[in-house]
Amino acid sequence: MKKLFILLFSLFLLGGCAVTPQQQMAAQAYMDNQARISSINFVSKTYDPYSKRTEYKGKILFIRGNGLIFIQSLACKMFLRAYKYEDSTVIYQLYIIEKYRNKSWQFYNRASDINGQHLSFTSIDKEVSSCSSYGCWFKEDMVINLTKEYLVDHITTGINFKIYGKNWDKTYILQGAYINNFLEKVEPTTKFLTAPK
Repeated sequence: MKKLFILLFSLFLLGGCAVTPQQQMAAQAYMDNQARISSINFVSKTYDPYSKRTEYKGKILFIRGNGLIFIQSLACKMFLRAYKYEDSTVIYQLYIIEKYRNKSWQFYNRASDINGQHLSFTSIDKEVSSCSSYGCWFKEDMVINLTKEYLVDHITTGINFKIYGKNWDKTYILQGAYINNFLEKVEPTTKFLTAPK
C-alpha cells in the first residue's frame, strides 16, 4: 500500500510539472515581449578616444540558480556587448558571470549551442570568497565570441546553449527579442528581422 501511495504521489507531482508545447510558446512569447518592453535604455554606449572604439553593453539579465544541494548557485548574469571601431569593425560577445557555492571550482571551459555548433569560449576571470565548512563562494566570468551573422540567424529562435565545466554543465537561453533590440542599437542603419509577436 505504501509503495502504491508513493507511486501515485510521484505521478501526481510529475503531471503537475508537465508543460504543453502551447504553454512553452506562450512563455517564450511573454519573455520576448518583456525583452521588447525593457528595450528603453536597453543598451549603454561608451566611447574611448584612446582606443578609438565604442563599447555597447546590453541590459544585464539575471538568471536564478539551480538550487542543487551540493551546488548552490547564487545567480547568473549575462549580457551582450559589442566593440565598434572607427573602421566599422564590430566584435560581438556574450558575457556570462556565474556565482555559486561549492567545495571546488566548476572550471567552465567550452560552450555549444542546441544545434551542436561549438561556440568560441574564453574564461576571463575567477574569484573565490567567504569560505566555510559548506564550501566557498566562487565566481567565474566567461565570454562567448559571436558573429553578427550568428546573432541575426538567432533573432527569431533565440540562442539555446550550454557551457561545460570539469565539474558541472549549465544550460542557458538568450531570447531573440533581446538579440534584436541589441543589434538595432549597435547598427541602427541595418534592418533586422523582428522576433515573432
